[in-house]
Amino acid sequence: MIRGLVLVFGLVLGLMLALLTEGRMAHLAALSGDRLPGWALAISSDATVFSGSTAPLAGRMGVSVQWRLARIGPAGPVWRVQLSGAGVRLEGDLIIGAGNTARLNDLRGRVDLAALSAWEHTPELAAGLEIARGRGEIDLDHGTLSTLQLEGFASGVIAGQSVLGEGRADAGLLADGRWHLHMLLAAGQAELEATGDGLGGILRLHVDQDRADLLPTGWGNPLPSDGDRLMVSYLLPIRPSDTD
Repeated sequence: MIRGLVLVFGLVLGLMLALLTEGRMAHLAALSGDRLPGWALAISSDATVFSGSTAPLAGRMGVSVQWRLARIGPAGPVWRVQLSGAGVRLEGDLIIGAGNTARLNDLRGRVDLAALSAWEHTPELAAGLEIARGRGEIDLDHGTLSTLQLEGFASGVIAGQSVLGEGRADAGLLADGRWHLHMLLAAGQAELEATGDGLGGILRLHVDQDRADLLPTGWGNPLPSDGDRLMVSYLLPIRPSDTD
């Protein structure tokens, strides 16, 4: 969707003719031919610069996008976008940036970790993440997120059969594909951290030595961690993807 919007601005003649015929994606695609990227086929035929939607995009998350032109800001047009899919509902502002990038600002919403379509099977991890603030950058050449930073609050956190409660959470995606998730739980007595890349990921649970009861069974014998803490780890069942 994002790359399609950028091409609308670049293809001046195509834009003029498309606007004369109501400015819909079907008309722009007919005028642009193979200059639109393959992933732009997910854009609905009745989409315009002002509003529209996509079918689920390729990748592990299978997220769909809806957008509407919200306002004209100091940096140019601002679209309000909504990202939705299994376990994901986020919305924020999108601004076309310099080069082949776009910025996502003021991201808010909810992520249900266990319900994500990224898993090969249901993981031994459940949590609801209420996203209070976030930002990211989109690669317009491929229509994918290149960076992402989210902050919020985790609740209903369960690792294995161990109930860890609630606490602060943050997550991030780097341009090289590495990602992380961090949660500080049980009044600071437990800490969950997940790290990975496009190939897989690992989850580590650290707890105070006097809270060994929080360690889930079946995750192996605990190892010494920072200070007087114990740690167990779990290999996340991330689904393979030919498109990531």
